[in-house]
Amino acid sequence: MTSNSNHEAKGRVSRRTVLQASAGLGVVGLAGCLGDGGETVTVGASSDGSASYGAMNALQRSVSNHAEDAQLNITAPGGDPDSIRAYDAGELDGYTAGNFVFNQALDDGEPFDEEPVDDFAYQALSYLTLHMHWLAVDGSGVESIEEAIDDDDLNIWVGPPGWGLRTLCTTLLDDAGLWDDIEDPVDVASEDVAAQIDEDRIDVFFGYGTNFNGLPGWLVEADSREDLYALEMGDDYVEAIEGSAAGYEEVEPYGYEQDIDADEIQCWTEDYNTYFASDIDDEVVYEIMEISHEHWEEIQDADDNYMDHSDPADMAQYYHENIPVHPGAADFLEDNDAWNDDWERGD
Repeated sequence: MTSNSNHEAKGRVSRRTVLQASAGLGVVGLAGCLGDGGETVTVGASSDGSASYGAMNALQRSVSNHAEDAQLNITAPGGDPDSIRAYDAGELDGYTAGNFVFNQALDDGEPFDEEPVDDFAYQALSYLTLHMHWLAVDGSGVESIEEAIDDDDLNIWVGPPGWGLRTLCTTLLDDAGLWDDIEDPVDVASEDVAAQIDEDRIDVFFGYGTNFNGLPGWLVEADSREDLYALEMGDDYVEAIEGSAAGYEEVEPYGYEQDIDADEIQCWTEDYNTYFASDIDDEVVYEIMEISHEHWEEIQDADDNYMDHSDPADMAQYYHENIPVHPGAADFLEDNDAWNDDWERGD
């Protein structure tokens, strides 16, 4: 019998057990039974048009082509926070999330401060890093994000309200003393950004490149329709990023069809993992890992932003310390000489 149900409470890892694992006390969890027809794993992957959603759908296609035990069902709850909450409510078997947002959930930080979550999944597969940077529409008349914020006539987009990337963006702006000066940020979905620029409702926004490969679909559209250029960030802003949980890099622009008037762009970065419930069968998670490793080129054919997983070690490069690793992922990494004994193996 094929299993299509989402994880039950017995397969969920509570905040208490995650914190115990961080203290070296271990995690108690039960793996679900694998039916004769395989197991369908429902994963929340941010929102339609996001880099996570594109990457997971590409992985889903290859799993459908090659798996014997596993099937993936990818949904778009609306953002990483919504995915984490849906898992906590028992509506998903797993999710994707940036490390910043995952830590915010674990620590009851924004946007989880008023509605904390209790249950967390095991980490499994690193698949994404983003290079976020500020852009302006040609004619905006500013050279830096600080100048843009000082100009009350410019409309600034900081991401949709449901995105974890918005929380990261606004947190860094706040740390730099800039967020309070943005009185009325534009609140639209990413897929509406290009249209809003056409209607003169967005002048400045952040974009991102993915895995040094390309741009998400919504930014590809904006790049094809609008004249854009990169903005600089001041020293105080850079210091705020360097002192945060985000990374800071200066990289050559990539993915754009146009010249965005910069030899290097200043970026804050975010890394992403997939997470699976502890009761998802070990063989299922192992097979998903194996397919991503053996068929990464096929997956990139479907989404050229997908990470190169030819080296199994790269599949765990964004792991959190002291957060349990799904046993199926741990088995795969051990079999491929990529396991680190400092990691916590889930039960």
